[in-house]
Order: sequence, then structure tokens, then C-alpha cells
Amino acid sequence: MSKEHIKGLSIISSLLMIMGLFLMFFSVSIGTYLGDSWVSNQPGVYDNDDSLYTLIIETYINNLVIVGSILFSVGLLAGVFTYIKSFLSGTKGTTMSSNNND
Repeated sequence: MSKEHIKGLSIISSLLMIMGLFLMFFSVSIGTYLGDSWVSNQPGVYDNDDSLYTLIIETYINNLVIVGSILFSVGLLAGVFTYIKSFLSGTKGTTMSSNNND
């Protein structure tokens, strides 16, 4: 694996982890905003029923936490994979160069 591939995978894994953490930590405010905007686009349906309003907001929040967790996990696995591949490719390169010097 070349250094460019390792650098690209490191950047992608970092971005995925940051996006996942952002979605997990700000899921309440984003979910409330999305739920409010969805309810406001449904005129007269949810005016008197607070339980449905609460259910919609909780559903948005849970969905954002799940998506954030998935993104963070994929980023973490990609980071671990990148670290292992860079470590193994670095070890192979030093072993091969010592054999070539003999």
C-alpha cells in the first residue's frame, strides 16, 4: 500500500469519525429542529397531540444517534485498518532492504 493510499484512508477515517461524533453529540438539537420543521409542514395534524410530536422528535434523535454511531465505527475500523496496513508495509520494507544489503 503506497503512502498516498495510507494518507487518503487516514483522512477519510478521520472525517468519518468526526462526522459520527458530531451527529451523536448534536443529535438532540438537530433532531428537534428536523422534527419541528416536519411537524410545521403538516398543518393541523399534530396540533393537539403532544405524544405524536414527542414520538417524531425522539425518532429523529434516535436515527441521528444510530447514523452517527455507524459513521464513527466505520471511521474507527478504517483507521485501525490503515494503521495495521501502514505498520505491516513499513515492516516489510525494512526487512526487504536489509536482505538487499547482504
